[in-house]
Amino acid sequence: MNNIFFLIFRRMRAPLLTLILTYSIAMLGLVLIPGKDPDGNVWHMDIFHAFYFVSFMSSTIGFGEIPYAFTSGQRLWVIFSIFFTVVVWLYSIGTVLALLKDETFQNALTERRFAKKISRMCESFYLICGYGQTGEALVKALTDRNQHAVVIDILDDRVNLLKLENLREYVPGLCGCLHIFWRQD
Repeated sequence: MNNIFFLIFRRMRAPLLTLILTYSIAMLGLVLIPGKDPDGNVWHMDIFHAFYFVSFMSSTIGFGEIPYAFTSGQRLWVIFSIFFTVVVWLYSIGTVLALLKDETFQNALTERRFAKKISRMCESFYLICGYGQTGEALVKALTDRNQHAVVIDILDDRVNLLKLENLREYVPGLCGCLHIFWRQD
């Protein structure tokens, strides 16, 4: 699970920081540029109203000007902010989509699902390394005897074949290498 969060935070760091910076600059402009209330008095938008306006402006571009109609300077700043925040949102969404398609991220998700399936198994199981002819026969014999098995194979096609088999018991499978290290004294 840590691998998944690490990948997400590593890949999304730049887009998130860019979003925060963009929002901050847009809010700062709205706070600093003076507006006018209906009576013609000068007023300055507070941070809360600026954050509220920038939040809905950059995601929907609607709802109107709050709390009073904007001056020309404020409208010019909002036009600049709209284009700037939309570009940053597109960049962020593109990064998320690229992350979802990334092979490393997909492998981390697959390994996590596999680990969850294994951790839910309450009974002991046999670990079958390789799902060739011998592994397939062994898994079939074990499941026919109501024994649990888990398969790891280096070929994705064999793991996919395991999913198609009509076995008595569910057999989780993972495409990958099993590295076993031991120390000889």
